[in-house]
Amino acid sequence: MDFGDAPNTAPSLGNKENEPLEEEQEGLSGLLGEQAKRVEKIQSNLDAFPEVQNRASTSSETKSDRPGGLGGLEIGRSRLAWDSWRTRYNNKVDSPDATLGQGNEMPRDKHGEAIERDTENDRTKCHKGISGVEESDSSEVAKQKVDEFKKALERLTVEMGLDPSKDPLPQLNDKLKEDKINKTTENRDKIRSVLRESYSEQEIEDIFARFENKETQQDIEMVRIGEWMLRVNDEDPELFGKMMRAKDIDAFIEEHKKESAALREFWRDQQRVNELNEKYQQAVQLEHAESALQEAAPGALSAATTVLLLEFGVNSDVLSQLPPEGVSAVESVVGRGGGRMLGALLANGVSLDSEAFTGQVSGQFVSLDFAEGDLFLTGENAADRGNQSEYRIDPPTPAGFEKVLIHSIGEQNRMPFIANHGAQARAMYEEFAGSTEDEALPRQEGIDGFRNFLVLLIGEGGPGEAEEEERLRDLGILDAHGTVNRSRMQLFRQALEKYVPNGLVMHEGESPVTGSPESPGFAFEDA
Repeated sequence: MDFGDAPNTAPSLGNKENEPLEEEQEGLSGLLGEQAKRVEKIQSNLDAFPEVQNRASTSSETKSDRPGGLGGLEIGRSRLAWDSWRTRYNNKVDSPDATLGQGNEMPRDKHGEAIERDTENDRTKCHKGISGVEESDSSEVAKQKVDEFKKALERLTVEMGLDPSKDPLPQLNDKLKEDKINKTTENRDKIRSVLRESYSEQEIEDIFARFENKETQQDIEMVRIGEWMLRVNDEDPELFGKMMRAKDIDAFIEEHKKESAALREFWRDQQRVNELNEKYQQAVQLEHAESALQEAAPGALSAATTVLLLEFGVNSDVLSQLPPEGVSAVESVVGRGGGRMLGALLANGVSLDSEAFTGQVSGQFVSLDFAEGDLFLTGENAADRGNQSEYRIDPPTPAGFEKVLIHSIGEQNRMPFIANHGAQARAMYEEFAGSTEDEALPRQEGIDGFRNFLVLLIGEGGPGEAEEEERLRDLGILDAHGTVNRSRMQLFRQALEKYVPNGLVMHEGESPVTGSPESPGFAFEDA
């Protein structure tokens, strides 16, 4: 099948090409930025599958209250809990029932007791909700369920290494969110293991479901805030009272956090919670988008592979044309770190049949062999097109590709020194195409420059490895120890850029330098 479109060989900044995303920044901001870009990229690709996009949108709405669903914006939920806690507290302090002193206000020595009562009520509500207490349960049955769950929490505090001075529920909540962010079940599995001592598998699933519903999540946040407010009040009751009355609570905390260690710690914890929630929200959005793409993905391609290839610029139509054998080969290569290579190949397709997908990577012909489940580079053999060879790219990464490419250029142009001395050949190559150790693909212009350099200075089909090495020494490219003189290489590259016509590739067809219609035939003695 002819793909029709010309291969995508447009140059990018620097010596490398085909970067899917900007380099990940360090720290939280970098992670959030990359997740946001990933979600945006996936959502844009859903345009190719409008029906699935509609289903995904509907699914996201109906899943909002389910375990693992968004359940509303996480950061908004945290803020809502904080505002609700303060409003509830102020209403209680101002109510006639709370007036135990003068001025229609609760005495300051009673504030701590009120906070403790409210926090304990929120905690009890969580315990009842998560343990599955129902309205129809007798008081004895309800107490039995809560007591059993509280014992499980005690074991979890020890086994999970939780801070015993703080309520375990907010800490467990954070760990479950970390699982979602890190795409793992490590913490969930640990919790499940502890709960098995008291509950069946179905009961454990029910506990997780109740734990993660929207109402329980709100109550857990209220417990977290209540514990912090008790510490702030214990340290400075007057400051706490002013904070509860502040019109702009954020401005108040910013202004007064230096006055109270407890307030500073609360502020830091809120920042941490907000950041965790933002990462969690991004992870859930990404999961929903990947799920929608999986519905649209052809054959058996996994969601992760589909998303990865779409990110690298592969058209969804190309994925839909892969036969089952091609799908298996794609998964095999991606599983060995070949996503970037496959992305470039599939985005620059030339032909597809039942045996292989052929395209171009950095201007070089590469095939995905379905039976082998591997990528192969087609060597050019400028001297004899009939003797072109295929070179397995192992590992199927940019670094593996460049290593094989350098060797093939030497072997196919009958330059044995270049073919057999990888370290020296790579040092020369890097002057034109950049590092061979990174995971970025080289630009075609860099590869062509390296090839022209070899043909012009060595010629095709030298009489032997020793003669080639001697010439490289005579030119000052190799020193007495056989090391490449990179400063000398720079001079040759600059001369090449100045005197060789732009776009000329010495090994391809007729050229103004050699005049040969079949091959340059630029021999060792000509060079």
